[in-house]
Amino acid sequence: MSTVRPRLPRRAAGSLQLADRAGFLAALARCCRDRGEHGVAVLCADLDRFKHVNAAFGHGFGDAILRAVGIRLRTGLPGALAVAHLGGDEFAVALPVADAAAALAAAQGLRELLSAPLHLGEGPSVRVTGSVGVALCPDHGSEPEALLNRADIAACHAKEGADRHCQMYGSELERRPRERQELLLALHEALEQGQLSLAFQPKLRLADRAYVGAEVLARWLSPALGEVPPGRFVPVAEEAGIIQSIGDFAFARVAELGAAWSCAGLQVGRLALNVSAAQLRRDDFAQRVAELVAGAGGVRFDLEITESALVTRVQAAAGKLGQLRELGATVTLDDFGTGYSSFSHLKHLPIDAIKIAPEFLVGLAADPPGQRLVAAIIAMARALGLKVVAEGIETEAQARFLVDAGCHEGQGYLFARPMPAGEFAAWLQERPH
Repeated sequence: MSTVRPRLPRRAAGSLQLADRAGFLAALARCCRDRGEHGVAVLCADLDRFKHVNAAFGHGFGDAILRAVGIRLRTGLPGALAVAHLGGDEFAVALPVADAAAALAAAQGLRELLSAPLHLGEGPSVRVTGSVGVALCPDHGSEPEALLNRADIAACHAKEGADRHCQMYGSELERRPRERQELLLALHEALEQGQLSLAFQPKLRLADRAYVGAEVLARWLSPALGEVPPGRFVPVAEEAGIIQSIGDFAFARVAELGAAWSCAGLQVGRLALNVSAAQLRRDDFAQRVAELVAGAGGVRFDLEITESALVTRVQAAAGKLGQLRELGATVTLDDFGTGYSSFSHLKHLPIDAIKIAPEFLVGLAADPPGQRLVAAIIAMARALGLKVVAEGIETEAQARFLVDAGCHEGQGYLFARPMPAGEFAAWLQERPH
């Protein structure tokens, strides 16, 4: 974390008090006034998916996490000029920096500090992650309230990004809410005019590279916007409450394709469909799955459900997942390890597999700690009788490591990219059986 301390009174590491919003703004005003020739970075950190913790474990457990995070920020940032708990799951830090690059490095350092395991007395260790927004004095203003608001805007956009967890403020960020509304209107039109389609990414058994199934992915080609990635339109659909319509489209289309492929004699294996929290909460969801299974000509299905969709209502979800399995569908916990869930939940949930998130595979070949973590996840899952699937495999080195560690299945660009339905059917026909 590269920082340059302006000419301010020295503080011993860990001596900072955790301020509230008013106290932080007062401290930030002094920092900006006395900064000399250097800059001051305001970092606003929002904990990811924190509301699910309160819903699943109660506010007492959530408060314990917030206290532990506050202590870590006070003691783990010796170069900080001010640290605050703004309320809820929001924290703020003021740091002296040389330039924008140093500010972004500081933001990444803050994320790493947050992500280390928290030990809550005799309770379980938990791992939290955060999205960090950055605003600079004087680049983005010198008025404390405006700086903090701009850092918060940047944090919101960092949280929305599919592959970005730190975001520098820029004037274009304030244009994005309007663009988001325009995207939502276009998405409504896409549903009405049939602009959505499905792609299929093959999934292989890693030991012998045998085909076992495919993940079904939504795709949107807009006449006005071009190809819109799922990471951009799915969060908008979830917030707007129309993700269920996308799910209904996917179910209907997969049933239609599955029936046609079965009639053509294609062995499509098990098709994996992503299920949102909103879909899972529907009273008629089990009925929708029953209709999917009945209409797909004998094609088998796997329902991939994220940790965040389950952690809010573990007991209710367990009953519903049991119904889905009775219908012949298997259930996979998607993106395992990226949320607040833990192996303690797995024994309460009727699931068949866990899916290791792609983030765990990045740089795996040269990352011994990362290798140990992935190997531990695989070993514990196997001990619980669960299948392990890895997503985002891009290199032979990753694939070899996963095979040696005992991972059952995987998907990624190393094997095949997502393909439109017609191309996927041709791929299946050409593949040796």
